[in-house]
Amino acid sequence: EVEGERVVDLLGGGTPLSRWLWAGGESAVRGREVPDRVRLSLILDLLDGLNFLHGRGSAHLSLSADVLYVQNGGDAGGIAVGAGAAPRPRLQFVGLGAAIRLQVPSGRKTFQMSEAGTPFYAPELLDGALIETNLRALLRMDAWAAGVLIAMIAGSRAGSPFEAAADWGQRLFSTQAAVKARISEREGSLGPFLLELDADGGGFLFRHGWLARVLLGLLTRESSARLTVRDAWLAARDAAGAEAAAAAETAAVLAENDAETAAAAPAAPDGAAPSPPAATSAPAPSSTPPP
Repeated sequence: EVEGERVVDLLGGGTPLSRWLWAGGESAVRGREVPDRVRLSLILDLLDGLNFLHGRGSAHLSLSADVLYVQNGGDAGGIAVGAGAAPRPRLQFVGLGAAIRLQVPSGRKTFQMSEAGTPFYAPELLDGALIETNLRALLRMDAWAAGVLIAMIAGSRAGSPFEAAADWGQRLFSTQAAVKARISEREGSLGPFLLELDADGGGFLFRHGWLARVLLGLLTRESSARLTVRDAWLAARDAAGAEAAAAAETAAVLAENDAETAAAAPAAPDGAAPSPPAATSAPAPSSTPPP
């Protein structure tokens, strides 16, 4: 399908998100210098691609910063993310992950976790290495992973903010246990966590308040209350469109003001340079002594 090829790239190419700008990969540009429109483009591509899979009854279940590649150029998925028509980097999926299909006869599948993806797994996955569940629950696990990836993009991070290693001294005997503890730690201090992401991303998160709401919705621990990928995609699409319209309106107003200012300025004679403004001389000091 043409649409599928647009959002899911099975051939690879580009740079893994984990090794992109803020990770010191192929470019020396620092993460906080990545323009807002580029970050928004990557987030929209992520939600667009994942919504495409979910709309066809598929759960990815292997989302991480190593299976998403950034490619230069593109049109931001056909969704406006700001003024100007310069090509922007595109975020594309490499592979389809678990690709659990709604059409399977039993409606259920078994999924084996991988150690590498643990920092991106939802809390309900971290209680055991093997899970069997229905498709709706699997889609909400993808929603959590999308929230983790958005936090990475917003905060200029090369890895999951929940990444942690086993620590026997803290009785965390596995990576799963360590990541679960880190999630609980972040959950108990959401304010400082969001402030940290905003500071690391150069103020990006709070410049786009709708994104903070989407992020909190996707990173809701209780899966039944978690924001779905489709709802997150709709919110991002509408907000990006509104921001683009506001930017265009502001540009139009500024252009109109500049035109009015130029029309009001006195015209210089043909062939003559405009006269500089007349200098105003200060009054001469009085020779009369003060009383």
